[in-house]
Amino acid sequence: MHVKILNLSKKLFDGKVKSVTLPTIEGEITILPNHISILTKLCKGIIKIRLENQTEPILFNINSGLCHFASNNATLILDE
Repeated sequence: MHVKILNLSKKLFDGKVKSVTLPTIEGEITILPNHISILTKLCKGIIKIRLENQTEPILFNINSGLCHFASNNATLILDE
């Protein structure tokens, strides 16, 4: 699946991933390929991106934002 992470001034990440774990207002969720379509508000916490060929996740500390996932594409828009 493909993930883009953006803030208001630049692109922070853009690439293919195995999974992405998000801090949401309803708790932490993990999105895997072929996940049901969602639109969710993100809250303060850590985004964890797992790539196919790496054991350690890529981490992003965030304060808030939005995530839209559909058709194996996730777009995360973060507040600064």
